[in-house]
Amino acid sequence: MATIRKHGKKWQVQVRKKGYPPETRSFTYKSDAESFAKSAERDMERGVFISNSEAAKTTVGDLIDRYIKEVTPAKRSSYNEEQRLKYLKTKLGKHNFAALQSKDITKFRDDRLAEGKAPATVVRELNNLSHVIDIAIKEWSIWIPSNPVKAVRRPTVSNARDRRLRPGEEEALLAACATARCAQLQPIVKLALETAMRLGELLSLRWENMDLQRRVAHLPDTKNGEPRDVPLSTAAVAVLEGLKAQLKRDQDNEKKVVQLEKKRAQERVFYAWQRIDSFEHTWRRAITRAQEHYNKERAEAGMPADTGFLDDLRFHDLRHEATSRLAEKVPNLIELASITGHKDLQMLKRYYHPKAEELARKLG
Repeated sequence: MATIRKHGKKWQVQVRKKGYPPETRSFTYKSDAESFAKSAERDMERGVFISNSEAAKTTVGDLIDRYIKEVTPAKRSSYNEEQRLKYLKTKLGKHNFAALQSKDITKFRDDRLAEGKAPATVVRELNNLSHVIDIAIKEWSIWIPSNPVKAVRRPTVSNARDRRLRPGEEEALLAACATARCAQLQPIVKLALETAMRLGELLSLRWENMDLQRRVAHLPDTKNGEPRDVPLSTAAVAVLEGLKAQLKRDQDNEKKVVQLEKKRAQERVFYAWQRIDSFEHTWRRAITRAQEHYNKERAEAGMPADTGFLDDLRFHDLRHEATSRLAEKVPNLIELASITGHKDLQMLKRYYHPKAEELARKLG
């Protein structure tokens, strides 16, 4: 049974039926209230009525806040996801959830691409928002007919990189890292070039998982969710032994590793950085120093500046470089994948880019 009455400037309708909680909605026009009452009564009679009253009084921002609190902390990439979700809230947070449409998502997508954001970045943002909405519908019972994000085309992602170190770049980079205030910067760069480990894997390395006699680093938690053992070259073992020796000297002298950091230093190999974003600041400063020093030397020699030197070099490009070098020593792609941790050989090909002249020499 439906009851319709005037409540201030709105028409309030309440539908009651055994087996359903009272459904109350407000409308500007009486005709809309009557239409809703008939539709709700009919659906209740058929047993298919689903209330969206919760969605009608919920904003997208409310959902994002709840998701950040309840879902995000359990994820390995929780910090990065939280930052993306907070940005999404600034752009779409005020939208009423029940009224959210695909055109709102499309506008967000187009605006982000117009700002120059990479397609991969926009896709990650859309995927995050889509999952928030899925959780709201399926687990929190905040119902809307469909997820509007799933109706929106994703930008085409074509961001496979083949950036390898050019002549002189490795030497300049390592020299700049050696002058950094953080003594662990050069070792982590060297180890990346020797092992092809991801930055997150390097930052999570723990001494308890290092077996330098067997020359194996155990990674209990990787990007693809499976543990793996990384074989260590002689050069990689030397880097780790150097770090261990330096740590012992620092602890003996009570230098660099302050009292509050001692336990963290004993557990983690690269204890200087808590998160990937803090490492990125150190990395960018080292790149800038290397570029400035290189171009200063060119200027002293009467040569113009080289704007392409170390240009757009990301730390992840070291994984690409290391994989390409490993491919020369381990040409079997199955064995190579077991070292680098790639589950898909097609994905491994994105990083495996032997130089044409090297292939020509192998052909004879």
